[in-house]
Amino acid sequence: MACVGGALVIGLLFHVFSTRPKVRNYILAVIFGTQVIQLSMGAEFRWNGVPWDGGRWLDVEVPESLAIEPSLYLTMDTQSNSFIAPYLAKDAGLINFSGAYPLGVTGANGARVGALIRQYAPHLRFLSRGERLYTDAMRRAPSVSEINDALGRFGLRADPSDCATIAVRGLPPDLEFTFASSRPAAKRPANTTYLVSCALVPDNTDHLADRTRQEAIDVVLDRLEDACPELFQPRRLPTDYRGDAGRRIYLNTDLMAWVGKRGVKLFFDPTRGDDPVFLGREDDWLKAPPRLACARRNGHFIVRVLDSKETR
Repeated sequence: MACVGGALVIGLLFHVFSTRPKVRNYILAVIFGTQVIQLSMGAEFRWNGVPWDGGRWLDVEVPESLAIEPSLYLTMDTQSNSFIAPYLAKDAGLINFSGAYPLGVTGANGARVGALIRQYAPHLRFLSRGERLYTDAMRRAPSVSEINDALGRFGLRADPSDCATIAVRGLPPDLEFTFASSRPAAKRPANTTYLVSCALVPDNTDHLADRTRQEAIDVVLDRLEDACPELFQPRRLPTDYRGDAGRRIYLNTDLMAWVGKRGVKLFFDPTRGDDPVFLGREDDWLKAPPRLACARRNGHFIVRVLDSKETR
C-alpha cells in the first residue's frame, strides 16, 4: 500500500499544482532529497542489522560434493531455504515436504513427490536448519528421530555417516531453545546460519506401531475439526507427525492443533497474544470427544470445553 500511496501522492501533486509548476517542483525536490538521505543513512546494514559483506546479499559456503552432484533435497522447515538453490549443483531439486503445509504420499502432491524421489534416487538428501544432525541423547534439533519420523512417510531415513554443513553468512541464526540437561551449545557467530544435509537411504523398518499411532492422531484431529469447522480451515490437511505427536497448521485461520500423549492443545497465532488452550486428554477424544463452544470476537478465537466446569 505504501507503493500505491507514493504513486498517488505524485499524481495528486501534479494535479493540484498544475498551474504552479515551481511549487510542485520544490515539493518534489524535498521528497526526493528526503529519500536520498534515508538511503544514505539506512543502507549501511541489511534488513536484519547485519553489515554488508563485500556487497553480496548472502555469502553461502557449500561443500564441494553438494555443488557438483545434483540431488533432490527434502526440506522440513517452515521456510523452504530455497535461497541456496543457486549454490547447489545444476539440476538439483528441493521439496519442502514438512513445513507450514506438509506433503503426504497420497493425492496429486504425493504422486509428484514419489515421481521425483524415483527420478533422483539414490541421490536423495534432507535439508534442515542446524549445524549438524544430533543424536537423540543430545536433545537438540534436528535430531535423528525427528528427521526419521518425518521421512518415514516416504520410506526413507537419514544416514548420519554422510552429512555436510552449509554456512550462510549474513543471516542471523534462529533462536534456539535447549533443555537444562542437554550439553550447552557452542557459541556461534551472530550473523551465520547453518544448514545440515544428510544422505537418505531406504528405510526397511517395520513401522506398523507407528502407523497405528498416527491413525489415532488423525482420528482426534478429524474430530476436533468437526467440532469447530469455522475455526479449522481448510479441513483434513495432511498431518505432520513428529515422534509420538502430530500437528496440523490451518493457514486460513492461523491456528495449529497438536495431539500428543500429554493431551490435545490448540495454539493460536502468536501475533494475537492468545495463550494455548488445553482441550483434554487424547484418550478422551478417542472414546467420546467433548463438546466445544467456538467463536470469534474482536479478532480473537475463543474455544471452551462445554463438558468441563473450567472455562479455558
